[in-house]
Amino acid sequence: MASGYPTSILGESEKMQKLINLMMCRVQKQNSYKPFNLHDIFFSVISWLLLSLPFALYLFYIFQYSVDVPLSDDYDAVLGFMNSFLQTENFGKKLGLLFAQHNEHRIVFDRIVFLVQYFIFGKTNFKHLILFGNAGWILTVLILVFQQKKELNLPLIYLLPVPYILLAFVHWTNMFFAMASIQNYWFILFSVLFLLCLTKNRLVGACLLFPVALFTSGGGVVLYPLGNIYWLLQKRWRHLIIFFISSTTLMLTYFYGYHTPSQHPSIIGSFNNLEQTIIYFFALWGGMIPSRELALLTGFTSFALSIAFAIKRTESDFICLMLGLVSLIAVTASLARSGFGVEQAIESKYTMYSLLAWACTYLLIIVSVKNSNILAKRVLLVTLTLSVLFSSGFLLKYEASSFFVQLQIERTNSLVAFIKHKDRVAQILLTSEELGIYEYKDVPLYSPDELYSDEFHPNSDFSGSIDVYNGSYIAGWALIPAMNAANSNIFILLTDGARTFKLKTLRVFRPDVSRAHNNMFQHEVSGYQSFIDSYEIPPGSYRLGILVENGDKRAVTWSDKVFVVP
Repeated sequence: MASGYPTSILGESEKMQKLINLMMCRVQKQNSYKPFNLHDIFFSVISWLLLSLPFALYLFYIFQYSVDVPLSDDYDAVLGFMNSFLQTENFGKKLGLLFAQHNEHRIVFDRIVFLVQYFIFGKTNFKHLILFGNAGWILTVLILVFQQKKELNLPLIYLLPVPYILLAFVHWTNMFFAMASIQNYWFILFSVLFLLCLTKNRLVGACLLFPVALFTSGGGVVLYPLGNIYWLLQKRWRHLIIFFISSTTLMLTYFYGYHTPSQHPSIIGSFNNLEQTIIYFFALWGGMIPSRELALLTGFTSFALSIAFAIKRTESDFICLMLGLVSLIAVTASLARSGFGVEQAIESKYTMYSLLAWACTYLLIIVSVKNSNILAKRVLLVTLTLSVLFSSGFLLKYEASSFFVQLQIERTNSLVAFIKHKDRVAQILLTSEELGIYEYKDVPLYSPDELYSDEFHPNSDFSGSIDVYNGSYIAGWALIPAMNAANSNIFILLTDGARTFKLKTLRVFRPDVSRAHNNMFQHEVSGYQSFIDSYEIPPGSYRLGILVENGDKRAVTWSDKVFVVP
C-alpha cells in the first residue's frame, strides 16, 4: 500500500476510531438528557388525570345504569333472531337468518356477538351486550387520541378536547341500547381502523375490514367510495384494482335481495324536497345541540370549517378521511331519512356523528396551526373550555344520575308494558324463556314487600291524586302537607284484605303541583308513575292505595280502583 503501513494495523486503527466515535455519541446523549424537572412531571400527571376523567365517568354510568332489559329493536333483532336461529336445524336457513336484513341493515356482526354470548354464558344478558357495545366506542376514542398523538407528534394536552367531546352523554340512546350500541359503535370502530389501513397502504387490512364494517351496519357502504377514490388519488393502481374487485363483489352481495323497508320514505322524495334534505344534512352535522336552529348553525359552521382547513391539504390524510366518512354518512342518511322530518336528525341516537365531526374538525385546525405556538395554545384553550362545558352541561342540566335512574326504571317498566300490550313481543319473550335464551321473570321489576294490612288506614295528612290508571299503569302526585317532598318516598299499595303489598314508584317532576301550593316545600318532585305488575304477587283482586313516607311520618289513601292479578 502507498502508506507503507501493514493492512492489519490500518484495520485496527479504523476499529479504534469507530469505538471512540461510539463512546463520544453516548457521552453526548448523556449530556443531552434533561435534568429532573418537578414542573414537567406535575404537568404530565395533570394531563393524564384530565384525559382519564371522561373515560372514568363514562364507564361509571354505563356500569351503574345499564339493565338486563331488551329495548325497542332488541325484541326482534336479539330475542326474535335467537329464537328462530336455535329452533332451526337447517344450516342454510341458519346462514340466511344470520345475513337477513334488519330494517335497512344487515347486522351480521351483532348477531355473531349475540350467539357467542349465549353459547358462553348459556343465556342472553342485555347488560353484558350493552357493555360490549360501549367498548367499541371507548376503543374508538382511544385510537383517535393515541394514534393522532403518534402520527402528528402532538403533546398529550392538545388531544384533551377529543375525549371530552366524544364521551359526552348526548348519545345516551345508544349507550343503553344493546343492539344499537354494538351496531353503531363497532361500525365506527371498524371504519376508523379501515381508514387507518388506507392511509398506511395496508391493502389486506382494508380488504378484511371493509366487509366487517359493511355487515355491521348499512352505513358501511360509504367506505366503498372512500377506499376506491383514495387509492385512485394516491395512484396506487395495484391496491385500487384489488380493492375495487373485492369491495364491488361484497357490495353486490350486500344488496342481493335487498328491499327498502315499507315504512321508510323514498329517496326520490328526498330529491323532490331538496330544501328539507339539505337542512337535514346540516342538522345531522350539528345534532349534538338538541335544538333545530342551533343544530343547523353548529352543523353549517363545523362543515364550513372542515372544508376550509381540508383544502389546505394538512399532513393528516386520516383526519380528512374521517370527515369524509361523516359527510358521506350525513349525505346517505339525508337521502334515505329526511322524509321522517328534520327533528329526527337531532335525536340522541345520531349525535355520535356530529360529535365525531367536531372532534375531527378540531384536530384539523390544531394540526394546521400547531407550528404557531401561541395560536395553537389559544385554539386548545378555547376548544378545551367549550368541550368541558359541553360535556358537563348534560350532567348539570339533566342531573345525570337522576336522568339515568329514570331511564333505567322506565326501561324496566317497558318490559311489563310490552308483555301486556304487544302480543308479538309477549310471544317472543315467552318463547325465549321456554328455550332458556332469556328469562324475563328474572328482571328486577318492582319486587313487592308483603306487609300487615292493619298498618295502613286512611290518613288525614295525605294530599294527592291518581291522575291516570288503566289497569297496569298508574300516575299522579302525592305528598304530606307542610313537609319537604324531596325527602319523601311514594309507594303503591295493593291489598286484598288479608295481605298488603308495597311497590316502589318512579319519581316524576310536577311543577303544576308546586304552583298550586305556592311553590313551597319542593312539591314539584311529588309526582309518581309506575307499572303495577309483579310476578311475585299471588293471583287475586287488590284494592289500590298510595303511601307516602317522609321521615317517621306516613300518610295513606285508598282508592276505589281494583288491580287484578290473573
